[in-house]
Amino acid sequence: MSRRRTGLWRCACGGDLGVASGGYLARALWYLGYPDQALQHTQAARTLAEEVAHPVSLAQTLVHAAVVHQCRREVLAAHAQAAAGTTLATAQGFVQWVARGTVLHGWALALQGQGQAGLAEIRQGLATELATGSTLYQPYFLGLLAEAYGAGGHPDEGLAALAEALAVMDTTELRYYGAELYRLKGALLLLQAVPDAAQAAACFYQALDVARQQQAKSFELRAATSLARLWQSQDKCQAASDLLAPVYEWFTDDLYTRLEPDGAIILIQTRWHEDDLAGRLVKEMHDGGESWDIVDLPALCEEPEPSQNHLR
Repeated sequence: MSRRRTGLWRCACGGDLGVASGGYLARALWYLGYPDQALQHTQAARTLAEEVAHPVSLAQTLVHAAVVHQCRREVLAAHAQAAAGTTLATAQGFVQWVARGTVLHGWALALQGQGQAGLAEIRQGLATELATGSTLYQPYFLGLLAEAYGAGGHPDEGLAALAEALAVMDTTELRYYGAELYRLKGALLLLQAVPDAAQAAACFYQALDVARQQQAKSFELRAATSLARLWQSQDKCQAASDLLAPVYEWFTDDLYTRLEPDGAIILIQTRWHEDDLAGRLVKEMHDGGESWDIVDLPALCEEPEPSQNHLR
């Protein structure tokens, strides 16, 4: 679409079509399993918003960027983008974008250990959003509220928020965050004083089903990882490995298609299990696959020279 036509749309509807579509495309790409492309489109939307010098479009793209960083679990980046978007939206009087930025800022605070302040911001932003008559973000924001409760050690309150989110989802048919809502429910059930592993597993299965129906690879990976961790704790290690293998291979194949010629991949990871990502790569290397240089920095040094370089 030409810039002239998007400019006319901006005049008629109050937002730049290129910026808005870029933001929503970025979120869709993350859902579908393309986190790097999602970030690239977020940055492109930001550049476009600055070029058109349109305040509401810039506030919109800042909040959309916060959403993408939230999805990517980049808490500090989400915090920064949400703060910038909220500041601009407040100065310009863009109530909806103030509300949305406030929720995301609250989530980032909660994930950084500022639980009470974060929860207060999420509730405030959600109330402001609903007061405008919009329910578009309601299931998503209730999911963030539930996650914040869980991070603060309040799983029962989180489960109540998820019950509301799932009810809203069924009423409005806004199902874009459904897989994650079911996964979060399973995770919170395991955080209760008396964990309900059977019901948690059922939630993880439901999350997997929804993610697969929507071809939402990122949510499929999260759900599979949660279920695999549960199985691992129950000594079902082979079942956990078999569950993760297909989605792991999909992401591996996609990753290599985006590697530039002569490019390099650096994996930094704390090892938790023999069959984690690093373990799989090492096994593939020993089976004749791609070669890796390995730097092993043990948490507990068992050798007399702590400064020894463990490069193999």
